[in-house]
Formats: sequence, C-alpha cells, structure tokens
Amino acid sequence: MRTLARIEGRYGEILIVEELATGTRRYYEGGAFQSHALPNGESCFAYVHIMCELLRRKRRILLLGCGAGSLATMLSRRGAQVTLVDHNPTSFELAKEYFGLPTDVRCFQADYLDFLAFKAHEYDAIGIDVGNDTFDFREEFDGMTCRMIDRALAADGVAVINMMASHDVDPTADLIATLMTSPARSTWILDQMGLVERNAVIVASKGVKPRLDLDRFPEALHEELETWSVRTSRLKSDTVVRPFPALRRGPERE
Repeated sequence: MRTLARIEGRYGEILIVEELATGTRRYYEGGAFQSHALPNGESCFAYVHIMCELLRRKRRILLLGCGAGSLATMLSRRGAQVTLVDHNPTSFELAKEYFGLPTDVRCFQADYLDFLAFKAHEYDAIGIDVGNDTFDFREEFDGMTCRMIDRALAADGVAVINMMASHDVDPTADLIATLMTSPARSTWILDQMGLVERNAVIVASKGVKPRLDLDRFPEALHEELETWSVRTSRLKSDTVVRPFPALRRGPERE
C-alpha cells in the first residue's frame, strides 16, 4: 500500500491509498471504508455495479453521496447526464484527481435532504449512497424523505438506495422499501441473505422485477454476485405509517 492523499476534513480524516499489487485505490473518510475503485473510477464493489445496472438506462440522473464518485463516473461514461450532491466539496476534487470523475458531472455541495427539499428538479432516476458508521437509515429515510425522493422523480423514474443491513432480521430495508412503494412504483430489495453488516440495495420503479444478469457485470464480480438475491419487503403496507404530505426541512449537519 502507498498513501496518495491524507487530508484532515470537516467530517474526519480523508485517506486515499493505492494497492501496489493491483493498482486499485481505496477512499476512507472518518475511518470508514467508503470506496474501492480502479484509477479510472470503475468500482470494485459489487453493490455499486448493481446500482449502475439499475440506473444506466436513464438519462437525467441525480446522485446523492460522492465518496470517490465511482457511480457518477460509471454512469457518465455510459452516456447519462449526472448531477452529484455531497456535503463535502473536498470529495469532488479528490474524485477528479484520483478516481477519474469526469468534468461534465455537475457537482453541488449540499446536505442531501436540503437538496431534495429545496433544489431538486424532476429526474429520470435518483441514486442514493450516503452515510457512515453512525448513520441511522431508519431515522434518515422516514416517510418525509421517501416522499421527497418520489416527488423529485419523473412519472416513469426509478430510485435506487444503498443501505447497510446488520443481519437477516434487520427490518430497515423492508421499512424503507414499503415507504417507497406507491400506486406508481413497486419496490424490490437486492440483498445478500446470511451475511452480517452487508449492503442491501432498494429499487423503486414502474419496471418489472430486476434481474442480476451476470453477463452485464465484470467477470471478477460473478462469484460474489451469485450470493445476491431479489426479494420484496416482508412488511405489509398497512403496518407502516404513511407520510404526512407536507415537506420538512432536512436537519442541519455539523
């Protein structure tokens, strides 16, 4: 390993290291391992490739959460018009310098909730990959947040949310998926049942149930992708409190 950058940021130390054997680079912020990618920005994480596959057919895409910017880079190179939002502007500069973030990606410094509430327009797709070790997904993605996401989408739009699941009986993904379900959009959860502290990807769209076609992914990820499955929420819609229609302002971040 060699260190490429070490910066003391507002939200903790940002560290970028390169693996000498493979040339891949890792992005850490506040001690959390946030991104792993090739120098050209192509992610090494299976969940990022899953999000890219779910979003790639859309043209105008809003991405909330930067890190190394891998998802924005991958979608931009596949022809999408990408708007990228993060609370830390340093992430944009590091993503450009070390991970190949294209200059045509529109970058905005903002809290993602504030952007959804006050600045978001109508998008063909929204991808969300935010949070750290202390992030509470159930608190952040409550009914109001899910409603703001839905309002920022075109009628045939798709929303894709990455979150962390603690274990198989963790209901967080099911709760968020149920809140995102509406007459206009169905939801599915792409998950790795049996693993602890894992990524789970929620997708809300008018489309059919998503499939993980291995031919569309890098061969190096095929073995891991075979551990993923697609399911629906285990919660019934009548067990979840529906959001009140008024929008709320996102909490200020320190």
